[in-house]
Amino acid sequence: MVNRGLFYLGAHEPQWLHRTDVPLFISHKRLIRYMKDLPIAKTRWALDSGAFSELAKYGEWLTTEAEYVHAVLTYQDEMGELDCVHLEDEPIVGVGSVCRRQATGEATAIFASLRPLRLHGFGVKLSGLTRFGHFLTSCDSLAWSYEAWKQDARLPGHQTHKHCGNCLDYALHWREGVIRRMEESDGHRTSRSP
Repeated sequence: MVNRGLFYLGAHEPQWLHRTDVPLFISHKRLIRYMKDLPIAKTRWALDSGAFSELAKYGEWLTTEAEYVHAVLTYQDEMGELDCVHLEDEPIVGVGSVCRRQATGEATAIFASLRPLRLHGFGVKLSGLTRFGHFLTSCDSLAWSYEAWKQDARLPGHQTHKHCGNCLDYALHWREGVIRRMEESDGHRTSRSP
């Protein structure tokens, strides 16, 4: 099962990098807006290239390789704590586009078929974690934001905004619940093992 250190909480707000100590997953498309005033990270984080959104919106990848590499190097140099993977040392395969299949056996079969590769699950929801989290080395999720927005959810005392879809407190609360469920699921899996 994915451990606490490798569950990246998807975040809209780059400034959360210096406000929390949980690993975050930040989109390049959000972060590039802050190039002149990048936050200093106090936690490890992973960078989402934003390629899926760019391809969905424009039908092609518009960011050049040189632009992206320059941005990544700038983030590493100025912000720090960016988890980088050198493929020749530690190959990790990113698996995406399972969002709508997560509650099905099909997604589990996809991840199982990729064993023994080390896998990162992009945009994994709780239903996916409980089904195939044991196949993952790491994953990220922004499901908390959609949940808060869709349900108009607000934490007690959070009257200053309509919902907690962009709220760090809500995101951290949601993450703790996910971690607890993952640990319970892993414990049940372990106890059933011979």
